[in-house]
Formats: sequence, C-alpha cells, structure tokens
Amino acid sequence: MMNFRNTHRSLLMLGLGLVVAACGDTETTTAPGATIRPELGKPAPDFTLRDQNGSDVKLSQFKGKVVVLDFWATWCAPCIASIPEFKDLWEKYRDDDFILLSISADIGEKEWRDFIKAENMDWLHVFDPGEKTGPLEVYAIQYIPDTWIIDKNGIAISHGLRHGELDAAVQQALR
Repeated sequence: MMNFRNTHRSLLMLGLGLVVAACGDTETTTAPGATIRPELGKPAPDFTLRDQNGSDVKLSQFKGKVVVLDFWATWCAPCIASIPEFKDLWEKYRDDDFILLSISADIGEKEWRDFIKAENMDWLHVFDPGEKTGPLEVYAIQYIPDTWIIDKNGIAISHGLRHGELDAAVQQALR
C-alpha cells in the first residue's frame, strides 16, 4: 500500500486534534464537508465524477447492481500489479448486475486516460480531482490500492478486500 497526497493536511489535523485535547474540550462536532469514513452496513456515500469519456457518473445510478470501488493511481506499483486481478474480475462478472468503478487518485488527467487506454482497462473509470466532496475524501482514503463493495441496495458491505477475498465477496453479493 502506498501513502499519497494530503500528508501535510493529515499532520495538521493531528496537531489540531492534540491542541483541542490539551485544552480539555471533549465535545466533538462535525463541520459541513468534513471527512467521515462510511460505515459497513450503512448507505454508501454518493458522489458524481467524470469518466474516461467525459460523461458524469453518479454512484447512486448503479442501484440494483453490485459495485466495486477500486481506488488506485497510475504511479502506484501495487495498484499496477492489481490490474490483472481487476481485468479477471471484470471479465468474470461483466454480464451480471455488476459494476467495476475504478477511481483515480492521479494528478494528471491526460496521463490517467492514456494509461487506461494503453492497458486495455475497458471498465468504468472516473478521475477524482481531489475536491472535498470527491470519493477520495468522502471515503477517507489514506492508502491505495483500496476497495469498497457496495451491494445492490447501495449499502457498503466490504472494505479493503483484495485477490480471492474480493472475488468471493462479489460472488456472494451477486446472489
């Protein structure tokens, strides 16, 4: 797994948390737009991003399908090593009620598009420009690669699975 952008922000938030704790304030509040990791068994947070063809993609449009959210980047060696696994997963379930949605943490949109095309990654991809309302923030992604599985009802049912565990969880969710 690789740590990626926002390290400075994380350190700042840690420092701020320590200052608040040192002041004796025990009440916690959530500011609008604050990052809250989704909970398993709860509705998956919705988002809208542009796909590799420039069309808007909204997570909630896939209700009725099992969705794997794959958080990755072209510069991430473990992510690149996982491409064959995702190709196999897509080929195995593409004709079922299944969506593989890869969410890029890349900085360069052109490089991302070129990479997807060169690697023949023919499933759905979106580019997260790093905004507060984007899935990298909403899903509190700290390391990549990372995955979430969303069931047919839009509920987050699994997190962080790879390899055979991911395939087995998708198979179970499709039943």
